[in-house]
Amino acid sequence: LVQARLEYHEAALAAFATALRHRPSYLEAAYNRAQLLTRLQRKEDALQAWRDYLQRDAASDWAEIARARIQILQSP
Repeated sequence: LVQARLEYHEAALAAFATALRHRPSYLEAAYNRAQLLTRLQRKEDALQAWRDYLQRDAASDWAEIARARIQILQSP
């Protein structure tokens, strides 16, 4: 997250991927990865990241945010 805030985007994405590989249930890493991809306007990657997030967590308040992000990204 610090790397993302410092705008080391690729390093941050790699760190999120590593975290999720070691601990797939790490919701914050999945959420922050999707947020960063959205902010970087990497639409297809962001959509997949939000969908991946929902596979990990389909019921929390964060899941509702994920669903909303997916709708926004899918709109023309």
